[in-house]
Amino acid sequence: MENDLKLMKKLGPCFPMVDITEKEFDLLRTLIYQNFGINLTYQKRVLLVCRLQKDLICKGFKTFHEYYDHIISDRSGQGLIDLVNRVSTNMTYFNREKPHFDFFWETALPEITKRLKEEGNNDIRIWSAGCSTGEEPFMLAIQMHEFFGRDYAKWDAGVLVSDISNKTSEIAQRGVY
Repeated sequence: MENDLKLMKKLGPCFPMVDITEKEFDLLRTLIYQNFGINLTYQKRVLLVCRLQKDLICKGFKTFHEYYDHIISDRSGQGLIDLVNRVSTNMTYFNREKPHFDFFWETALPEITKRLKEEGNNDIRIWSAGCSTGEEPFMLAIQMHEFFGRDYAKWDAGVLVSDISNKTSEIAQRGVY
């Protein structure tokens, strides 16, 4: 791990790097897990340092412990919001993980539709957790429209989207791609 940090300093950004101790990493990874359910293993130590460096430098923190203390004493909650926006991976694009969409189209939708018709129910809701900026749930909605075709209007269908990052959720709400 220390070799990774030395390499980052050598190849890294144009500002001085702040080192992270094992104790500081443990404090931050525990805080992140307890608040967001994101489990950062020790292999993610360099990733965490990279994603938080700019905040530490720009906000004048000399150590990760100072940064941690700031977050836990911040009554507004903005420190935690900034933290999760930095550590969450916000990757999405249309038709990402194509096998998942294929399964939804070929297996899930037919089975769900059959079951709901047998029950006399026309309410179909899909939850896209971790939707980032929204391209994947948009694909699910497109698939439902195509699957039901002209019968789509007979269904009370929708996709609920959520993401831990408010930054990406705001982009998803706009729905402009």
